[in-house]
Order: sequence, then structure tokens, then C-alpha cells
Amino acid sequence: MRNLRVAFGDELTERKRAAITRQVFASLGMAMLEAANSMRWTPEYLASRTDYRNFDLAHEAAAAGRGVILLSGHYGNWELGARMYTQARPVSLTAVMRDSSNPELNRLMYRLRGLGGIGIFSTETSALGIFRELRRGGVVGMMIDQDTKHLRGTYVDFFGKPSLTALGPAYLARKARVPLQLLLIHRNADDPTRHVMEMFPPIWSDPSLGEDEDIQQMLQAYATQLEAGVRANPGQWAWIHERWRHQPRKKKDRATNSTEEQTT
Repeated sequence: MRNLRVAFGDELTERKRAAITRQVFASLGMAMLEAANSMRWTPEYLASRTDYRNFDLAHEAAAAGRGVILLSGHYGNWELGARMYTQARPVSLTAVMRDSSNPELNRLMYRLRGLGGIGIFSTETSALGIFRELRRGGVVGMMIDQDTKHLRGTYVDFFGKPSLTALGPAYLARKARVPLQLLLIHRNADDPTRHVMEMFPPIWSDPSLGEDEDIQQMLQAYATQLEAGVRANPGQWAWIHERWRHQPRKKKDRATNSTEEQTT
């Protein structure tokens, strides 16, 4: 409820925010049950429950003959996303995931996310390994829609607020000369047991820009696309996460902190 108020301000009434909050928890509950049951689902059954939208854009992104960095978010049933994607595009897909501190949960997540022949890169994997996979023409999936404190990030505008976002995907896209591309999954409004996979236009690096400026514009383009997707189906995104936890320090604060550190 608090995050919805931060994002939408007076655009939503208290009653509407409460309704969206109920939708969020209903969707998360369904996603957990689906993820557990999906270990027994055949590729044909999964495809029969999925509607694909704008997938011609996926072919456009891959037209250069190199790989693609596929970005997604904690939206709809994101755990099914990689398998749904490979049903529509039989390509080499490797998902990047952060290991859990719980060994049993870690094994379960590797098993679930590795279904359908999907590879797994831990976030501990070197950037060189991911770079090589992209240059081989592989697709690498990442989730960067949450506030990051363990990875280098930059602030982009998301719902009118500075939002700390990981630099890595845009940096790799520029170095490997591959596009970023957003993929979102949401439930069919008339039948929530069906899923809609929607591709967004590829985001390309601009080599005429300096590295920092190029990375910034790529990540801002991604955030703008993500915001449009969340606005279209706000009850599908995981608003339980503190997306705006970290904020840029003001110049005055930085100067004060610097003086204090020198004094200490």
C-alpha cells in the first residue's frame, strides 16, 4: 500500500490501492502453487496455457546474429518465464540467479529454473562467461527490477522517482554489442490460469555516446518500458519489495559526510 502511494500518488484512491494489493497477493499465491505443480507440466501443456504477444520483436532483437540480454521482472508468474520463452523460440537460454543462503531452497530453485534445458549462471559467475555466451548467440536472462545494494548501480527514473538499478546488463550489452529486451508475463484478465507473454522493443547501445551516458540511456529506456507494463497491470507486480529504499545523497549531505570522515 505504501509503495503504491509512492508510485501513483493521488492517481489512485485508497480503495483502489487496497484492491490492487489484494490482486498482488492473489497473484503471488497462484504463482507459488503453479511453480510447484509446473515441474510435472509437459512443454505442450505449458504452451497451451500461454498467449504470446509481440514476439516478432524477439526475432528483431536476434536479427543481428548475436545474443540478447533478456530482462524481466517480478511480475505475473516470472518463474515460468524462461520455459515459456523457449517454447516460442527454441534457443539457448541461460538465466542469471542469485544463490539463496538456504541450501534446500537453492537446490529447489536450480531444479525449477533448470527445467526445459535452461542453463543457470550464478551471480558469482564472471562477466566474461556471460559475455562469451552472448557472443555465441545465446540469450541470457536477468531480473533487475528491484533495488540493488550488492551490485553496482545507477539511478533511473521509475514512476517519477530515482530508482537504483544494476549497471551490469547495460554494460555487457554495450561490450558484446547485443540488445537489452524486456519480457513481461501477466495473467489473462478473463482467465487467470492463462498467461500472456509480452515482448517490448529491443534497446540498443549507441556507440556514439560515452560509456556512462550510453549505459544510463539504455537503463532509462528499460525502466520506461517496465513502468508502462506495470501501469497496464499493476496488480501483477510485486509491490511488496521496497523499490525506492535507496535514494541519491544530496550534495550537501555528501560534503558533510566527507568532512566527518576526514575529521574521524
